[in-house]
Amino acid sequence: MNNSLLIAASDDIMSANAVLFCVAALLTIALVLLFRYWILQKWMQMKSRRRINRGIRLEQDAEKVLRRLGFKIIDSQREYHHHLLVDGRHVSVPMRIDYLAQKDDCTYVIEVKSGSRANSVYCAETRRQILEYSVAVPCSGVFLLDMESKKLMKVEFPDIESGNKHIAAPRGLRPLWWQCA
Repeated sequence: MNNSLLIAASDDIMSANAVLFCVAALLTIALVLLFRYWILQKWMQMKSRRRINRGIRLEQDAEKVLRRLGFKIIDSQREYHHHLLVDGRHVSVPMRIDYLAQKDDCTYVIEVKSGSRANSVYCAETRRQILEYSVAVPCSGVFLLDMESKKLMKVEFPDIESGNKHIAAPRGLRPLWWQCA
């Protein structure tokens, strides 16, 4: 009988050790995952901070580029309100323009972009932003300043400016306004 008690006690000790080992392993895995998450968060914060600082620096350089191109800066980071009707109710939507500048007695909105994607009218967000400015801000036109190449581009929407809101659809497709009727 003593022998069976010793075997049972040693089984209890072995199962207790196994449980402790499993708990220690799980805690180690949890700590490694937490540390990895923390490192990833710090890396993302550092990358974001670098991108923001670069954007701020390039936007400050934009003022120099615009002056060199003959523009007089009237205002920067100016807030405008676009007035809309939503279900018959008046809604005021704020928007902030990068620069309001003057050249040859004309006033222009200048949107400054940097990076590999946003600095092009092929980027939908940039194009929509410029379109909104051209509709909502009283000005002679809207320019896009690509700070990667230091290139200034005047962006116009001739179909909208001429009142033609039915832009031709690609061959084989019906215009969206036909589909919505």
